[in-house]
Amino acid sequence: MSNFWRSLWQGLCLRFGNEARRVEAASTVLCYREPDKSLTRALKDRSSLVRARAASSLGRTETQDPLAIESLENALENDKSPEVRAMATLALGKIKHEKAVSPLIDLYLSEDERWQSLARICLQGFGEPVIDPLLSQVEASSPEHRRLLLDMVGRIVERTGNPHGVSRMLEALD
Repeated sequence: MSNFWRSLWQGLCLRFGNEARRVEAASTVLCYREPDKSLTRALKDRSSLVRARAASSLGRTETQDPLAIESLENALENDKSPEVRAMATLALGKIKHEKAVSPLIDLYLSEDERWQSLARICLQGFGEPVIDPLLSQVEASSPEHRRLLLDMVGRIVERTGNPHGVSRMLEALD
């Protein structure tokens, strides 16, 4: 079967299939035209398993589509399923779009250590581009959040070996 027919089948399954077919379709990224739109639509599915698979697939596409990124942010912040939120977090970390930084920092500063760990992994993957957004929140943060933010910057600076990160960190402490 050609990719065109497979992607047509996938799109039909995402829209009209039973849950098992929707999960299978959301797990594969074969949409012939605009896979981001099909998967973004699947993020609103009634099944949390379909939503989680769609988020994971969007991460694998590394899309830069603003609607897809916004939908992933919405899933991260508002979905009731922890699995969907986790997959949306990992997808945003894989996509590495600048719009994803703020919700990931918010998640990193949450009280739940599991969410902090997941956000830490994603933010570290961004590397140097997140140093300034992290440091911009240091001054207005509580002592505990300040410690978390500076710890993250230190990890990124250590990983990248960029001495400019150290000077920016010291400036933020002044």
